[in-house]
Amino acid sequence: MPFRNRFALSRFKDPKNFSNLMITPLQIVMNFTAMIPFVITWYIGLTDWIPQNTPNWWQAEFLGFANFVRIAGDEYFINAVLRTLL
Repeated sequence: MPFRNRFALSRFKDPKNFSNLMITPLQIVMNFTAMIPFVITWYIGLTDWIPQNTPNWWQAEFLGFANFVRIAGDEYFINAVLRTLL
């Protein structure tokens, strides 16, 4: 058996390395499962999508951070944040 193959097999005999090898695929799947809705939510927050007017969120007009600037000056939002913090 060549040296390279013996070294590769010996790494998986260590329980820590083996457990990392088994957990890694699940971590990748879970990260993608969590990141896709997160990215879509941020994209929707940067558009003017209203579900009643336009059923397809990907066709909404892109506004950028205008929604966040508008809400930062909204009296109801500021009161809600203050009540939450207090």
